[in-house]
Amino acid sequence: MGTIVATRWWFAREHGEAVVPLPTEPPLWRRMRAGDEEAYATLFRTHYAALCMVAHRMLRNDAESEEVVQDVFLRLWERRGALAAVDDVGAYLRTAVRHRVIDRVRRDLTEQQVISHIAHEPAGDDTAHGDRTQMLAHVQRAMTALPPRCRAAMQLRWFERRSYAEIATVLGISPKGVERLITRGLAALRRVVPAEDDR
Repeated sequence: MGTIVATRWWFAREHGEAVVPLPTEPPLWRRMRAGDEEAYATLFRTHYAALCMVAHRMLRNDAESEEVVQDVFLRLWERRGALAAVDDVGAYLRTAVRHRVIDRVRRDLTEQQVISHIAHEPAGDDTAHGDRTQMLAHVQRAMTALPPRCRAAMQLRWFERRSYAEIATVLGISPKGVERLITRGLAALRRVVPAEDDR
């Protein structure tokens, strides 16, 4: 609650004026921030379906929508000690899901740009075939030079088409950790893959 709001509330109370109730933090949210796993589970059960619908309206994909919502709740729990008090948990979570979907779309577009440079080969063009072979050799060298975990994340993502959540389970890290590894790997590959205008 801001200082100005608190001051006005105190002044009204002291001078016998009508006092508008202060925003209150929902008990479940307060308990979750304090580390209560039962409160966290209740929040999850209460909001999960509605949040999946929010994500689905943007992604049009059930599996991806559920993954986004699960990731939001995972981050919520990981950052519980740093979270602020809120008076509308539903609105807070809906905003978090929307932001996460936008982040995911941006990330996937960047990833697709690199993949499209590597994977697409115009049929019947020997020059293009030679260029692609050379590019794949550069990409292979770049992949080999990556740190082992980063390389493993890239291979699971591209060649096995695993989700971030699945990669996180395989590598024993958080989905956010997987995202960092993929971002690092993409940056390395971008250095060896020419931009569209240069091809």
